[in-house]
Amino acid sequence: MTPAVSLTNIAKAYKGSHRAVLRSCDMTVRQGEIYGFLGPNGAGKTTALKLMLGLLTPTAGSVRVLGLDPTRQREAVLRATGSMIEVPVFWERLSARANLEVHLAYMGLGAESVDDTLNLVGLPDTGSQPVSTFSLGMRQRLGLARALVHRPQLLLLDEPINGLDPTGIKQTRQLLLDLAGRGGMTIVMSSHIISEVEQVADTIGVIAEGTIVREVELATVRNEHSGGLEDYFFSVMSQGGVQHA
Repeated sequence: MTPAVSLTNIAKAYKGSHRAVLRSCDMTVRQGEIYGFLGPNGAGKTTALKLMLGLLTPTAGSVRVLGLDPTRQREAVLRATGSMIEVPVFWERLSARANLEVHLAYMGLGAESVDDTLNLVGLPDTGSQPVSTFSLGMRQRLGLARALVHRPQLLLLDEPINGLDPTGIKQTRQLLLDLAGRGGMTIVMSSHIISEVEQVADTIGVIAEGTIVREVELATVRNEHSGGLEDYFFSVMSQGGVQHA
């Protein structure tokens, strides 16, 4: 089966910089799994996600998303993926519903799924309330709704539980499990909250200094590390060696 995401020997350096953000980076995400993407701030997680969407072009190497080249087939990739990367930006004077309608209109799609999607993420009663009045948690929920509203095959999420209260975190966790489990959606989730990744991920990718140094199934981590994913992560960080388990 073709991987949902494949990065092969990727390098990415920004113009004017003497240091590559990504270097010799390989990554494989299988279809239908939740891939937990872990690494310290500045390790290259967000850059890797942007490469998957075609928002950035690699300096070297190959990116494939659902069998497509994001650089040459960006429109097709964007139609097949949903994403929430960095801080979501909205039309502040519009309601949550209107924001999703505008998003779907840009994609040439109808708005039939808007109400169901708002219910799904916990924003069922926002009505005509402008997004400018939303809390950080509500904005995060709306960002997730926008990523889901067109029913993508692949979901790319950068810190999806940022700003959520404990109830919102639990609801989002269950939603991701349902989307992958019953819906068959592939999810790549980057987060600095290791305990949350541990509760949803099938596979873990650890990135350090621009290189994915480990890819391992979570079941293997649990079998081999009594301290769980946190113990494994800090063990990898302290070793600094490039291995694939």
